[in-house]
Amino acid sequence: MRSRRRKTYIQSVDEDSRVIGGMAPWWRNREECGHRKRRTKRCDGAEGAEKRLLNKGDAGQDYALYRSSNDAKQRACRSAMPPKFLSTYVPLVVFPAISAAALKLIFGSFVASGLDQELRLQCPTALSESMPYRLEYLGLPAVDGTLCALVAFFHLAFTPAVRPLLTYFFSTSIPLLALPALEAVHSGRPAILALPVLLGLAGQMFTVGATLPLYWLLFILSGAAQARPAAEASQSTMISTAHVQAVSFGIIVGAGAPSLFPVWQFIAQMGHLIVRPPPKSGAAANGFGWVQALYVASFIVGSSIHLGTLAAATSWRDVFLPSLEPRVGVAPELKVLDFLQWDCFFGFSSTLLATLWFARTASQALTIALWNVLGSVIVGPGATIAAVALWRESYLHTQISDAAKKSE
Repeated sequence: MRSRRRKTYIQSVDEDSRVIGGMAPWWRNREECGHRKRRTKRCDGAEGAEKRLLNKGDAGQDYALYRSSNDAKQRACRSAMPPKFLSTYVPLVVFPAISAAALKLIFGSFVASGLDQELRLQCPTALSESMPYRLEYLGLPAVDGTLCALVAFFHLAFTPAVRPLLTYFFSTSIPLLALPALEAVHSGRPAILALPVLLGLAGQMFTVGATLPLYWLLFILSGAAQARPAAEASQSTMISTAHVQAVSFGIIVGAGAPSLFPVWQFIAQMGHLIVRPPPKSGAAANGFGWVQALYVASFIVGSSIHLGTLAAATSWRDVFLPSLEPRVGVAPELKVLDFLQWDCFFGFSSTLLATLWFARTASQALTIALWNVLGSVIVGPGATIAAVALWRESYLHTQISDAAKKSE
């Protein structure tokens, strides 16, 4: 009688596709690992142990042992990392290649078109009243010369020929600023991602298009892209309300001084944290609602600017598409336009590509890829990135909430 009861139970476990005793069937566990047809070795080991345990003891003991081994298998599947080829080797090849292409096309056109010489004429070594941009900013000649070139560049960028793209870039690139800034204040984040101000300064020195691909390379290799809170450390990826408010305040203040944006953003963010420091612990510290507000606002602003720019543009090519050949012999502002078009292209494209590593399964990666293509056309790349970033934060917040409930 006991043997028949055990045989019936084992058969129900193997053949029934419904959830038994609150546990998911094996095919769902395989899907969690990202392999429907071929299990990973870790999952195979857990399943083998499960079957061996079911051959011992009575039905009640079998059920307890099965449940324990199945829970262990699910934990192993959930912690399984993507294949090393995708998580390490592909980023190591793709993102440096994007950065190199950005440097070649952006600075290649910058030099070949003669824009570098025109900016240098505005920034002589000696101070001169006839050169309004050549000022003593910090008292360091090398730094002052660089800042002078930035000021002269942005002066040309605010001319009517360039202003539509500049407005578009500034308004839709909020997620490009928010993602690194919020990642830096995630509790448990890798130390290498702790200072986005360095990323901003590098972006101003070497362009956003050449710098962001390298940031996303570090982001992926450090494991931050696949971050998930552990059940025993339910607050491991939380962002406090004070930190999100400080990041938002820094972005707003920094936008008022584009030539020194990263510095002002950093100062404003640190000042906000001094005035309103984050609490040490507690549910009130969770700033997910503010993260939602920031990304939703970014989506609304980005999509509105995108649609408005498309409606007002007489030629989409003139606004968005850079020239494959250096613009020699044209007005300086058109050379600046070409520079910003390439910068915008590589900055957004590398970030859209990096969001594929937010996915946990192949189906999620395919969904993100389709959304990135369609969303970039319909609502713009900035709004598209904001939506994917919000999805990622929502996933982490859901996991935090679930882990917190289990620990109670």
